[in-house]
Amino acid sequence: MASEVKKIVRMFKDKDVQESFGEWIVELAERIKEKPEDLVWFFERRRLLEKWRREVKELEKLNDEELWNLVLKTAEEEAKPIRRSPEALLRMARQNEKKFRRIEAKLKKLGVI
Repeated sequence: MASEVKKIVRMFKDKDVQESFGEWIVELAERIKEKPEDLVWFFERRRLLEKWRREVKELEKLNDEELWNLVLKTAEEEAKPIRRSPEALLRMARQNEKKFRRIEAKLKKLGVI
């Protein structure tokens, strides 16, 4: 998988490949009646979702003490103030979930995913 990603990254350094991919995204977005930036957002979120699933499988292998130490370490490293209310965060999460599922259904119908 990592070698495949490296190959693709090398390919994307070529301007023609970037333009071809951009055109493909725009055409695909037009076919499903979505914005191209929303389509890119979808694929980014899908990649993150797969990454999180792999990480959860790894976390399931840890014992309670190892897991707790990891939680504390991560909390210290990533502690950032959240400037939105819980209601606003939930509303955003619901909107993003609906958008993700809508785009996913359209892409499945086309056979893209």
